[in-house]
Amino acid sequence: MLLFIPRSLSGKADIPLTVLEALATGRPVIISDLPQVAGLGDAVLRVPAGDDRQAGLLLATLLAEPRRWEAMAGRGTAVVRARFGPQRCATQYRRLYSELLG
Repeated sequence: MLLFIPRSLSGKADIPLTVLEALATGRPVIISDLPQVAGLGDAVLRVPAGDDRQAGLLLATLLAEPRRWEAMAGRGTAVVRARFGPQRCATQYRRLYSELLG
């Protein structure tokens, strides 16, 4: 389980690697509902930014419901494979470098 509930990502425009690593290894993620994580869809559980109370309630729910835990883990692994796998990242980097180099 990863609890990641910052109030902001300090201007970062992307999803923190820690979040992607947790999802890729089948760990459910409870995260602050920030614009940067919108693309993760239902693979994560969201709480208002910095809301440790709500995060704790969601954590207790997941611990009490093993099937929900397993479903979250499966969705997380699937979204990382589909959106952040090696082929997709390589393609995006090639596109970015081609654009930058003209």
